[in-house]
Amino acid sequence: MSKYQGIFLSATSFDACGSLFPVAHAIVDAENDVNWAWFCETLRDKVILPHKPQFVPLGQVVFLSDRQKGLLEAVHDMFPHNAHSYCLRHLEENFHKQFKNAELKSLLWQAARAVNKSEYDTAIANMSSINPRCVKWLTDHAAPVHWAEIYFQGHRYGHLTSNIAESLNAWLKEAREMPILALFEKIRHQLMEWMHARRALEITTNGLLVSPVRFKHCAALNSNCRLLERFIG
Repeated sequence: MSKYQGIFLSATSFDACGSLFPVAHAIVDAENDVNWAWFCETLRDKVILPHKPQFVPLGQVVFLSDRQKGLLEAVHDMFPHNAHSYCLRHLEENFHKQFKNAELKSLLWQAARAVNKSEYDTAIANMSSINPRCVKWLTDHAAPVHWAEIYFQGHRYGHLTSNIAESLNAWLKEAREMPILALFEKIRHQLMEWMHARRALEITTNGLLVSPVRFKHCAALNSNCRLLERFIG
């Protein structure tokens, strides 16, 4: 934060159109175990459970973070049934500090995106051939269940990084210089503007799918139909 001190904690998601959707935010005196535990408990009890109580016990809430101090333990304690993904960008940075090789970074992303064991094993084997120590370092610092798609136990829908948090931080750049109450008021006004604008875009939409998703779905169906026609023809 600015001269007014404090640490801004937030939980941010995506809406149906893939746009930034702030879920919860708070200002605390420090980033530590106690404050992250309080924030995650509040997120669970005051935000998620009252509206979607089945999401928590069924593991339908997925977390993606850069492993801030105290956050790993808080998520584990408050959401024991929900998968926690580590931001691959932050993992890549730490990985590259230890093993300064551009090809290793590329292979890390290949392993993370692999959708079958053969692809994953090939990427890991290629990493070992460059530096035999790198794979052990990687698994010791971040188990594949937290970053590799093939082992991840939740649904990330292609989101491998916490860039969404950076987008929120960029929007808050001006507001961060304000006193705390003014900051919250600025956020409240911005959220109202966002929700009003997004509601207006879809107010005439029929069915469950928002317009961008429906258009993509129809385009994919049309493409598949054309391929089928060629195959039959």
